[in-house]
Amino acid sequence: MCNLKTLKINWGLYDAVHLPDGLDYLPNELRYLHWDCYPLEELPSCFNPVNLVELDLAHSSIKQLWDGRKCLPKLKWLNA
Repeated sequence: MCNLKTLKINWGLYDAVHLPDGLDYLPNELRYLHWDCYPLEELPSCFNPVNLVELDLAHSSIKQLWDGRKCLPKLKWLNA
């Protein structure tokens, strides 16, 4: 999964993904991350989104994208 470039997860408000232990990993090669109803308050701290072009976390539980600062040189679209 380390070469994954697009991740799109579509769920409704009532059938969302449950991650009781959190999410430990997202590949740094991701360019497009679209996750409706993302269930956590932030993205994994080890995620280095330098290749990310689009980040869409519509209807999510996100409170902050991650702890600390990250460089997003290619980001063109953000919906969180």
